[in-house]
Amino acid sequence: MLRRLLLVAAIALVPRIAMAEVGASIVVTPEMGAVHPGVPAPDFELVDQSGRTVRLSSLRGSVVLLAFVTSWCPFSQAEQPNLKKVSADYRGKNLKVLAVDVKEDDAGYRRYLKRVKMPFPVLHDATGAATLTFTPEHALPYFTDRAKVLVTANLVIDKKGVVRFFTVVDTVNFDDELIYARKMIDQLLAEDAK
Repeated sequence: MLRRLLLVAAIALVPRIAMAEVGASIVVTPEMGAVHPGVPAPDFELVDQSGRTVRLSSLRGSVVLLAFVTSWCPFSQAEQPNLKKVSADYRGKNLKVLAVDVKEDDAGYRRYLKRVKMPFPVLHDATGAATLTFTPEHALPYFTDRAKVLVTANLVIDKKGVVRFFTVVDTVNFDDELIYARKMIDQLLAEDAK
């Protein structure tokens, strides 16, 4: 409980950097460091809830919505049914949805999976190593555990593997319905259709 309160308090102190661009959450900018929109997404390989190994680069050729989640974060909990809805709404289109459970033990990972049955891979990053490859050095500097910077962060990656949208959670302007991620997904799918 204390961990949750500290997380919410730390996030509330974050300056509203680049929010006007998106209108919700905190947009990751080049000033925050790599990774940010316009650069290739780091590759990783993790195991999903079915025991299958998933490599991010194997999804090239599709637009990818990548969500970093945990069982204990109230923002991850609020967003979880909306991730499932995005998956359903874009079924049959060139979108792959992935969630990465950040730095939780097996019990925490199972709690996340049990809450809402997800029709897409939920990958377990027990050590946080894959998550750290995405964490911008200067985003949310108040967090000493740098993997937790990305809890409830969302990225949209284009079919070439380039990050096109990246937000970290903002407690004031939280977009649990993924409205702005959907706008980028729609834009990328429309570009593909041309």
